[in-house]
Parts: sequence; C-alpha cells; structure tokens
Amino acid sequence: MKAKTAIPAVLASLALAAGAEVFADGFFKNLMNSETIRASIANTDAAKEYSQIRNLIERVNEIPKDPRAFCEKYATRENLDRAVDKIREIDVSACEEDVKAAKEEIVKSGEKLSETLAKMPNAAPDKNAALSALASSLLGGKSSGGSNFAEELGECLKQFNESAAKLAEIAAKRLKK
Repeated sequence: MKAKTAIPAVLASLALAAGAEVFADGFFKNLMNSETIRASIANTDAAKEYSQIRNLIERVNEIPKDPRAFCEKYATRENLDRAVDKIREIDVSACEEDVKAAKEEIVKSGEKLSETLAKMPNAAPDKNAALSALASSLLGGKSSGGSNFAEELGECLKQFNESAAKLAEIAAKRLKK
C-alpha cells in the first residue's frame, strides 16, 4: 500500500509546484515519461505493475484487430506463433490475478487462432492469395470456398479481440487507482 500512496503524493507535489499551466494537453503523458517521476517510483510495486501491463498491452496490440490487416501480417502460422510467444513471455509477476488471468486468456485465444490458421485450405495458388480471399470473406465479400474456415478464423479472431478488450478494461481500472 505504501507504494500506491507514493505515486499520488509525488504527482500532487509536482502539480502544486508547477502551477495551473501544467494541466495542459499531454501533461499526464509527459509526466509519466518524465525521468524524475520514473526515478522516484522506479522500484515500487505500482511502477512494476504499470510497466508490465504496458508491455503486455503493447505486445497484444501488435496483432491487428482488423481481419484484412491480420491476414496480411500473418500469412503464415509461424508468424502468429512468434507473436503469441512474445505475449506469453511478458512478465506479469507484479500484477494482480485479474491481469494474469487476462494474459492467459489472450494466450489461449492466440493459440486457438494459430491452430485455426493451420487449417487454411490449400486451394489458392499461395497462402497470400488464400488469406486475401479470407479477409474479403470476413469483411462481407463472397469467398469461393473455405467459407467454413473463414467463419472459424473470424470467430477465433473475434475471441482474441474480446480477450484483448478485457485486458484493456482491467488495465484502465488498475491504472486509475
């Protein structure tokens, strides 16, 4: 608890010292990037939790939410597996159980997405063409085959995005404390 009260105390003292003009646009973004703030809270549990949540969200956000962008970026299962492994490797030891559970849910939905991607039909001349057709299908276009695959992959991507949204909600609540 001591660490969680240290951050507001530091913020309050800086706000009073700097005056009213410090609350301009971008103040809090600049404040959290401030070397003074980082140095004063660097070894606190709150700082570790903040850093770990931020790293996790950055890794999750590397996987596109849009079906077309997803298909373009992950033309092979190996690429997606590397992205999921990076998420799995993020340390969340300083975080509470809800963040750890959200991370596990994201990893599981990423693994399911990868397993589904491995089922991609080989009817297209190459994987990029198949994924382009899939993206078109997911966005409402007509696909000439593989529609079950498209629906299954679309559902998996939807589940992954829902898991990511849960993490974002948890992070927003946690960082407001």
